[in-house]
Amino acid sequence: MKGIRVTALLALVMFSAGSAMGAWGVTQVTNNGSSDFDPHVSGGNITWRGDGDGDYEIYLYDGATTTQLSNNSWGDYSPEISGSNVTWYGWDGSDNEIYFYDGATTTQITNNTTGDIAPQISGSSVVWAGHDGSDQEIYRYDHGLGTTQITNDSLNHYNPQISGTGVTWNVHDGTDNEIMFYDGPTYMALTNNTADDVQSQISGGRTVWRSDVDGDYEIFHTNMSTVTQLSNNTTNDDFPRIANGHVVWQGYDGNDWEIFYFDGVAVTQLTNNSTDDTIPHVSANGKVVWVGHDGNDNEIFAFDGVSIEQITNNSYNDYYVDIDGDEIVWAGYDGHDWEIYQASYTVPEPATISLLAIGAISLLRRKRK
Repeated sequence: MKGIRVTALLALVMFSAGSAMGAWGVTQVTNNGSSDFDPHVSGGNITWRGDGDGDYEIYLYDGATTTQLSNNSWGDYSPEISGSNVTWYGWDGSDNEIYFYDGATTTQITNNTTGDIAPQISGSSVVWAGHDGSDQEIYRYDHGLGTTQITNDSLNHYNPQISGTGVTWNVHDGTDNEIMFYDGPTYMALTNNTADDVQSQISGGRTVWRSDVDGDYEIFHTNMSTVTQLSNNTTNDDFPRIANGHVVWQGYDGNDWEIFYFDGVAVTQLTNNSTDDTIPHVSANGKVVWVGHDGNDNEIFAFDGVSIEQITNNSYNDYYVDIDGDEIVWAGYDGHDWEIYQASYTVPEPATISLLAIGAISLLRRKRK
């Protein structure tokens, strides 16, 4: 009987160690009298736009220090981050130009008389949509190497996305929108049909997008060799996002929007309630974050691979969410203005489990004497 009790208690200790769950700890990054919006996170670094000086400027927080990256009398918008590299577009008094910060200095990538917008970044490479005087084309900047014009025709190209050497974007072919891909040696159409294909997102060698192929919006995925339809229903699916093969999107269930997750094998419906869950984002390790309405206002929710946790619970709106690894950022209204918040996912230290095991074994030994 003693042996059975020892085995049972040790099994309980092992279960406790194996089932230790993490939690999201929240930190307020900004606390000022002006509004801060549109945060993005990468490698623990956070960027956002704030209107502290009367117009929107771009800021970077590295976990300890906040640095103002832009400083002018015009608006700067849409910051994106990869590590400590940041890109955005800003008005120069005549039109919008693209800017790049390499962790030390800011460079104005474009300087022309036409609009350049919607920059995206991967490492030290930036892509954007720029008007050439006739239509929109796609451009790529590689830090230290210069700028390449990827497209050059009479069609409108927009919504560029980048991951490593791979770039995707939308093009209107005169009839509908298609998804294009470029990685240097390869230039190809990922779609070529009579449906509207938009909202492409790329991660590694995989791309997702939204298509209205069956009369409503559905989500598609490709590994550049095989195309898979991830959703197939009679209601709309929207806003796909991908990271390292993990895909999320919002789908309408006939009553409200819910969150769906594809782990590379199967699709799981993460939410099932009577209020809207929208704007999901996913990290490379499979953690998911989204904005959910709790019946009163918008709050932030997260899925850690096992369970869902409501990260915020207040009487104000939380919005503009993003995730990278175990770090979440969002903008939340504090009753006066919008501020930037961060949540970090942590798990119990192994030492805590070890002390539990030692205590249990010591107790058993005393009882056996």
